[in-house]
Amino acid sequence: MASSATKHFARQRMTAMIQVPLTIFLVIFAITMIGSTREEALAAFSTWWIAALLVAWFISVPLHMSIGIGDIIDDYLHKKGTRSLTHTLNSVYALLIGILGVGSVIAITLIA
Repeated sequence: MASSATKHFARQRMTAMIQVPLTIFLVIFAITMIGSTREEALAAFSTWWIAALLVAWFISVPLHMSIGIGDIIDDYLHKKGTRSLTHTLNSVYALLIGILGVGSVIAITLIA
């Protein structure tokens, strides 16, 4: 069975690999939307596959951020109580960013 560190390493690399094509696509898509009207942009962003890619991105990015910041916390905070509190705050922040992002995509999809 793989160790916790191996799973952690694999999880961080997996989220990074997922983000590369998603981010490239979303940047290109956003560039192509330059000059579009609000209605055209809402219609484009509310298509099911664009919305699905955005949701995947908004799940992957906060998760990857939380893993990376967690490594920094482990490396530089040595008091157990401070480290535990900071890990909790890091997880809550990542969760809130993910929820707000996915909620925004859902709201845009339902508006258009």
